[in-house]
Amino acid sequence: GTSRSGITMTAARYLGWARPEAARFSMLLAIPTIAAFGVFASIDLVKEGAQATISAAAIVAALSFITAYLTIAAFMRLTQRVSFTPFVIYRVLLGVALLAFAGKLAG
Repeated sequence: GTSRSGITMTAARYLGWARPEAARFSMLLAIPTIAAFGVFASIDLVKEGAQATISAAAIVAALSFITAYLTIAAFMRLTQRVSFTPFVIYRVLLGVALLAFAGKLAG
C-alpha cells in the first residue's frame, strides 16, 4: 500500500505545490487522524480502569509527541534541500513489481 503522507505529498506536488508546502500539508493532515486514534484509545483505557496502564500510556504519548515533533522538524528541513524524485522512482518501481507479482498469483 501507499502511506497517507506519501500519497498526499505526491498529489500536492502533482498539483504544482513546492516540496515544503506539500510536506507541511501532509503532516497537518495527520493531526485529526492521530488525535482521533488517541481519543478512542484513551476511552478504551478508561473503560478498562487500569490506572497503571493509563499512566504508562500518558508517558508513552508524551515521548511519542516529542519524537514525532523532532522528526517532523528534521523532515521539513530536509524537504527544502532534497528532491522527492528518488522516492517517486522507488514507489513506481515497487508498484510495477507488485502488479507483476499479483498478476502471476492470479494467472
